[in-house]
Amino acid sequence: MSRRGKILRKNILAILALTILLVPLLPFTRAGFNDTVTSYLSNTTVGACSPGPCRQLVATTGTADTTTKQTIPKNSAAANYLIKPDSTSSTTGTPSTTTPAGAGWVLNTDLNTGISAGTWTIDITVAASAAVDTANMWLTVWSCTSNSFTGCTFLFNIQDTSTNVLASTSATKYSYSSSQSFFSGVHYISIEFWLHVTTTSHTAVTATETTNSAASDLIRPHVESVIGYVGSATSTLITNATSGNTDNGLLTISYISSSQHFVDVTVVYGGRSNCAVLSVTDSGGSTYTKLVSVSGSESIDMWGTTGRGSIASTSFTITVSSDCNIAGSQPLQWTVIASVAEYAGAIDTLGTTNTNSGVQADSGSGVTSDCPQTGQQTSQRDRFVCGFTVVNLPTAPVAGSGSVRASLNGNNVGWVVVADNQGGDTQSPIDVSIVSHDTGSVVSWSCIGIELRTY
Repeated sequence: MSRRGKILRKNILAILALTILLVPLLPFTRAGFNDTVTSYLSNTTVGACSPGPCRQLVATTGTADTTTKQTIPKNSAAANYLIKPDSTSSTTGTPSTTTPAGAGWVLNTDLNTGISAGTWTIDITVAASAAVDTANMWLTVWSCTSNSFTGCTFLFNIQDTSTNVLASTSATKYSYSSSQSFFSGVHYISIEFWLHVTTTSHTAVTATETTNSAASDLIRPHVESVIGYVGSATSTLITNATSGNTDNGLLTISYISSSQHFVDVTVVYGGRSNCAVLSVTDSGGSTYTKLVSVSGSESIDMWGTTGRGSIASTSFTITVSSDCNIAGSQPLQWTVIASVAEYAGAIDTLGTTNTNSGVQADSGSGVTSDCPQTGQQTSQRDRFVCGFTVVNLPTAPVAGSGSVRASLNGNNVGWVVVADNQGGDTQSPIDVSIVSHDTGSVVSWSCIGIELRTY
């Protein structure tokens, strides 16, 4: 091999090695997910705006439209001109953060969800009939309860003071960006535009916007729901086992749940090694699968629907195997305890699972049982739901980080505890933990967790 070839080979190997080193450092992204959504300012009528008109924000482009115009009289005073879609207008007014002007572009979908924190970018293309006046672009973004600019809540505005959008007679695209925090409860996204004219000349000027194409658009962060805890219930099945008993055990929990939610059924059981949860059903006909489990002298299972898979129900039945009932040389008492917990707002696809366990003596400050989200860098508003079992504990565990939603003492199989992290306001994963207090005793615990996703 020539000297040049050897050098080239060494460079290629160095690049490959660097690539391998960098791969683990790449940021987490969910497969097939887009962080932003683009909508174009169209010429399609929407709603019944007053004074109007209103046009739709749409997902696809069409043929460029130049019928949106504002006429600025010569030698006129500084003023704010409302940009009315597909109209020639000289309407002036004062932009407000409490009451919209009633004309602009509307996303004709009631999102009824949150919008993730991130950058909003609005592009608009403008041409002046003569480059003699000075004006800036001002815009206001609202969330409205209708597609007609009614029932509106102010989200944010951009009032530019640096770029003269009347400086060119050629159609020029101007871009405005604003970083915003998370918005909850967003319905119809609605935008109004104003031409903020500061100086005029001895010449009348017409400003023309190009819409219905990639010339003017809205680029916003993705929708992101808010996951909320709904309710929970617990119950205990106490079995006085006798030799030769081959019946399965049935544990029923009464709880009224809703449809299209996530329902978690956490079960703690002990006894013989073959003891197992066979199925979980409810009165509505929801489908449950075992999501995650930890086996041991006191085992814990988490069964659940998909994120939006629940069907409204009033009772839940856990079937355990006959091995949970069969005694050895003498009658013994085995206990199965369970909790039902309901959450709203998750997407249907569930996220990752996790398990943890430990044995530790309580020296006086309590024993922390941690259900970590290690490696699960996801949305800041995802929620992690954990089930715990704790033995050798006379009193109920309390929340460490997060909130305890349900707890029940099953005596010889310990406690069942359900807790969650309530979402968060940072991108760092938030662990769920409980603290058990039994000074001088050894506390044995296990936990299982499932991530509920917002997108």
